Amino acid sequence: MAVTKKSVKKPTVKKTAAKKPSVKKAVVKQETCKCECCKNGNCTCGCANGGKCTCHDCKCEHCDCGCGCKKDSVKYTNMFAAFRAFWCRGYTEWAGTSSRSEYWLSLLANVLVCVLFGLAMVGTIALDNALFTQEAVCTSIMVALGMLYVAASIIPSISMLTRRMHDAGLSAWFWLLYLTGFIPFVGSYIWTATVLVIALLPTRTVDNPYHKYNK
Repeated sequence: MAVTKKSVKKPTVKKTAAKKPSVKKAVVKQETCKCECCKNGNCTCGCANGGKCTCHDCKCEHCDCGCGCKKDSVKYTNMFAAFRAFWCRGYTEWAGTSSRSEYWLSLLANVLVCVLFGLAMVGTIALDNALFTQEAVCTSIMVALGMLYVAASIIPSISMLTRRMHDAGLSAWFWLLYLTGFIPFVGSYIWTATVLVIALLPTRTVDNPYHKYNK
């Protein structure tokens, strides 16, 4: 009898291709530049490319896209903050800028301090009269303190006006106009009017070379 061989099927082994580990590419986020001149294509830093800031040395004067741009003048709404900036920046920062709010609020704060000194002076005079002191010790101390305050505020005041000139796009050479104050009769009026005009000038935001010195 013929014996038939049964065909045995071999199990098929499916070959699976080895998966390569996926490498995620680092995506560099670009900050959206909020500066108007960047959107208009006038910025020299490349921010005009779709409104995206692609640089780290932005030359835009009032760009706040967080890429290391130059700083604009600080706009103050708090008198105490402006008064603190008056003293903190007064002796060290000469090349930067000061906004109109910083100038006028710090000036208002100094005027109020002078008023307080005046009221304290009246009180010390009354105190000396009540104590029947001929030397007027309390009044002399108050006068000395007032003179020290005025002397200490001279340099910060000059520094503040210099930064206000820079904020308006003017050079510190405008201090030469102070010489007009020595003109008889009208000199003081000319200098006062000059300071008033400088203090009221708006901030020059475009092509201002002094904003880069702000800390």
